[in-house]
Amino acid sequence: MAVDGEDVIFTLPNSIAPSKKERALKPVTQTEHETVKISSDFLSGGFSVQVAIEMAADIIDVKSPTHPLRVKKTSTMATCELKDTTVSLTEEFKLLVSVRNIHVPRMWIEEDPETGSRACMLTFYPEFEASPTDTAEIIFILDLSCSMKDGALDDLKKAVSLALVSLPATAYFNVLVFGSDKEEVFPQSVLATRDHIQKALTFVSGTAATMGSTDLWKPLRALFLLKRDMELPRNIFLFSDGHIAQDELVLDLVRENAAHARLFAHAVGPAPNTYFLQLLSRSSGGYYEIFEKSRKSKWEVRVLFFGSS
Repeated sequence: MAVDGEDVIFTLPNSIAPSKKERALKPVTQTEHETVKISSDFLSGGFSVQVAIEMAADIIDVKSPTHPLRVKKTSTMATCELKDTTVSLTEEFKLLVSVRNIHVPRMWIEEDPETGSRACMLTFYPEFEASPTDTAEIIFILDLSCSMKDGALDDLKKAVSLALVSLPATAYFNVLVFGSDKEEVFPQSVLATRDHIQKALTFVSGTAATMGSTDLWKPLRALFLLKRDMELPRNIFLFSDGHIAQDELVLDLVRENAAHARLFAHAVGPAPNTYFLQLLSRSSGGYYEIFEKSRKSKWEVRVLFFGSS
């Protein structure tokens, strides 16, 4: 599960990329209960969700930004269910559990009643105070493949525009778009002056998701081959739905260049491949963020956080 600020986030996706379905269904992870395979017809009918929650700290709130809930809770335990079981799973279900003092390390211990053996699990969600650097190079890489049509492209434009106007004046930046091919706004990274930022904003507002397949490997490879200023940390801001072609090759490329370039993945669209985007960010020492329509009021805060990383 993901963590955002003081919230632990549980997500029940409404779709899985076709290339991932068979891989997800093959592994046997447990034998106590029968595995249920749900077809796409399930999305059009009603569904119900019941969740029991037990935390090691006080539960402040339990809510869902996507579906109305009925909630009962004590200090450290809670149960919740959907108010309306006739709604369909046309959008993913999200559950947010706000916990007091979420950054404090905690240990869970369980004992087997038959053998007396014990197992423990340590949870640790550290909190870091990031010090902004005086200057850096920031490369915006925008996914304009055909899968980014409609809402995904609108979300991308809004998030990128917020990021561009939040750039510090001492930063160097460039904007690159890709699909089956790639295109750059500037021949090389430029200082974040008002004129340069306005040119990038105009370019982004005029983009369309018509560039074919999602071939991220080629633009990343070309970027890593470019000579860089050793005194400028290079940060790559990827905005995509995460449905990337040749994902294993992309991961290998990012890992090979992690010593001199960090990749920050920004997930946009109604059904992004969050697993791959998180893995891509972790592989380079970067960070992952998702921009959801239901939480647009927090988008500017998220962008400002990335600007100071």
